[in-house]
Amino acid sequence: MKITILIIILSICFTNEKEEYKFYETKFKELNLTVPDVISNGMKCIDGDCSNGEGRFIFYTEMYEGDFKDNSRHGKGVQVWSNGDYVHGMWDNDEIYFGVYYYGYGNHYGDIYVGEFSNGFKHGEGTYKSVNGFIHNGEWLDDLPNGYGKRLLPDGTIDEGNFINGKLVTKVEL
Repeated sequence: MKITILIIILSICFTNEKEEYKFYETKFKELNLTVPDVISNGMKCIDGDCSNGEGRFIFYTEMYEGDFKDNSRHGKGVQVWSNGDYVHGMWDNDEIYFGVYYYGYGNHYGDIYVGEFSNGFKHGEGTYKSVNGFIHNGEWLDDLPNGYGKRLLPDGTIDEGNFINGKLVTKVEL
């Protein structure tokens, strides 16, 4: 339900006011799209002294929990990867096609993508929210913004137009 509401909200055409960024930010907070406990608690010391001694530390373990059909992920499910990335989504014949993807350990820790997938990549309509503050809503191809989209920055700047391989190439004047 939260995913459906978010997609409806994010797909609405907005004005060019600087309040647009705050609107998106508020919706992410209202829908409680934050880093799930499975990511933040996925790495931990389970025995001994892992800070200054000898111990046993667990890193992320890959796991899928959800619906299956013919030995493949199919229907609703949750996938956790060994790097801490986590997705709650819809699967068909072992491929995710829509979901909420949370970035775990690494350069994108805490970032969130909500949208469509193809062959494991962001592909189709989607919204990406970075912990660094920017939000990108638009068309995606091979994990990058490609096609029409809007990039909203925390300072209120809006870059709107056509993107190719993540770069704005044709800007729409607001």
